Amino acid sequence: MKPLARKLLLGMLLLYCPLQSWAWNWRTRVTISVKQQPLSEVCRRLEKAYGISFSYSRDIVRMSQLVDVDVKNQPLKKLMEAVFDENGVEYERIGEQIVLTPKKKEQRTISGYIEDAITGEKLIGVTIYSPQLHVGTVTNQYGFYSLTTKKTRSRW
Repeated sequence: MKPLARKLLLGMLLLYCPLQSWAWNWRTRVTISVKQQPLSEVCRRLEKAYGISFSYSRDIVRMSQLVDVDVKNQPLKKLMEAVFDENGVEYERIGEQIVLTPKKKEQRTISGYIEDAITGEKLIGVTIYSPQLHVGTVTNQYGFYSLTTKKTRSRW
């Protein structure tokens, strides 16, 4: 290959590679319309149309959830919020791909001891129940209880 042809080829590669690897960002305008399609289909269409790579484990991210999406010329970030946030999937850009993981469930734990108000004796076998949260437990042999629930604004 002639030196001029080699330089020309190298120049074209150098121009093409940076454009290819930085082809999208969160402000990239996207258009997609699906009705009752799995999340995996939304990812497949974004990959095909915009070169966005998704990475996820089918064992831990439920991509079979059916969604309706009708977005026209909106930033990718808005689409991601609307589709994935609503379906319990977190996303993060790592390099040139979007990594999907299940959303962490926020929980709170409430625990303590149940005592007799007069004697201060720890009470065994007392039932603690929250009808609003539909959770309950029983105190152990030390009068101790522990309840773990989804974090809500509900009062006990």
